Amino acid sequence: MRTPIAGIRIPVISVDLSPAFLISSIVCVVGVYLIHRWQEKPKVADLLINTEAELRKVTWPTMEEVINSSLVVIVFVLFLGVFLAFADFLLARVVRVLLRV
Repeated sequence: MRTPIAGIRIPVISVDLSPAFLISSIVCVVGVYLIHRWQEKPKVADLLINTEAELRKVTWPTMEEVINSSLVVIVFVLFLGVFLAFADFLLARVVRVLLRV
């Protein structure tokens, strides 16, 4: 492990002050600043407000609908898996027979 810069250890998070930590921290702070600046633009703010309004109009499925839909997907995936396994087995046998000849 590399030695910390000037032997400094950040006490709250118990991390050595290394070049990698400094670069990561600077990138994170700059990223947060840029995202904050980007969100303050009127176009972006209007987009977020309109998105929130549209999400309020959405009719979300009930728990029963979610469970039923999930069961349909699970059953279909299992059926498809069995079908593909059978087709693979059958085609492998056919190829094996053809290659013996």
